[in-house]
Amino acid sequence: MSSYQAWPPSQIFLYSILLLLLALMAACDLWAYWIPDSLQLACLPFSCFLALLQAWDGWKLLAIILALSFLVLLQAFYPHWLGGADIKLLGLLWLSLPLRTLALLLGLAAGLGLLMVGSRPRCWRQPIPFVPAIALAYYLILALLPWLS
Repeated sequence: MSSYQAWPPSQIFLYSILLLLLALMAACDLWAYWIPDSLQLACLPFSCFLALLQAWDGWKLLAIILALSFLVLLQAFYPHWLGGADIKLLGLLWLSLPLRTLALLLGLAAGLGLLMVGSRPRCWRQPIPFVPAIALAYYLILALLPWLS
């Protein structure tokens, strides 16, 4: 896929719904520091349908398993660093992206999260809403996807 015009309308529709759900989750995380499981479950069919539209190989599955294993271990050893919703959301979004963008999503989300932390003074015990950073990173990757091909 070299341009947006090459995307079928069904794929554009699925990405649009997923972005709308991400915006709702980001708003919930910003205002309540909580993401409803119902919104995450609503993302699941769209991510799965987008995953079916892509070419799969063993490397993508291995990369997703290794990355999610790392995040689950991080959650187990440092439970207050990353919320469970963030891990589930990253797993859902990784299903819908090509393999070459998995590390880019995590790196962009981490960088945007650091920018959010550094943008205003916080105490160490205050939670950090990470879903807005994940959502913005996902949006940026979708915008850059034609040039990443």
